[in-house]
Amino acid sequence: MYTNAKPIKRAVLGSMAVASLSLLAAPAFAYTAGNNQSTQQEQAKGEKVANVSIKGMTCNVCENKVKEGVSKVKGVSDVKVSHEQGTAVVKYDPKKTSLPEIQKAIAASGFEVVSTKVN
Repeated sequence: MYTNAKPIKRAVLGSMAVASLSLLAAPAFAYTAGNNQSTQQEQAKGEKVANVSIKGMTCNVCENKVKEGVSKVKGVSDVKVSHEQGTAVVKYDPKKTSLPEIQKAIAASGFEVVSTKVN
């Protein structure tokens, strides 16, 4: 019946591949958009973000030690740690805690704070 079935199959498969990739990428776009919105809302509430450079982290266990220690500080709402970059990004309420308290928690975890920048 169809003499050119191969081009039609390729077109259908190509369209399906594009649709599948779009659906797979959609959660990443949603997370990025939601993350920006939540950051703006938190900063509107008076929260600050500290970017901390840390010396001595070499693995995921190190990341977890820092994250656990900093998460226990009253007023800290979020902590993201990367041993590969040697950084921690800490969202906190300056009315409930201070930068020295966060730095103290990192030191208590066994690592050295090299520098801190607050946004």
